[in-house]
Amino acid sequence: LSTEKKSLASAGEDALILNLTPEPASGPGVVRIQFRIIPDGKKIERRFLNNDLVSSLEVFVRQQSNSTGKLVMKAGFPPREISHLYEKTISDAKLSGEQIQCRFSLT
Repeated sequence: LSTEKKSLASAGEDALILNLTPEPASGPGVVRIQFRIIPDGKKIERRFLNNDLVSSLEVFVRQQSNSTGKLVMKAGFPPREISHLYEKTISDAKLSGEQIQCRFSLT
């Protein structure tokens, strides 16, 4: 695990809030991503800068959810885990316009 991923998984809510930039207005360099939080099926959509790191997606999901534990996020078809992309930008990871499945586990 990368140092950043470990810190996200173990950081408190206050630390996570400090790491997320404000939602940008629509325009050039801005991408939209939809999140589906399982098992409750909650859907959330948010804009990010295309040069934001993929790790910022986990920060956002943790802020929006009351769940704790390990967060597994998957994108694409068939869905693939994206944790290995945390240090890439959203643009480099090709996540613009994606729907990301998010699942919390106790382990």
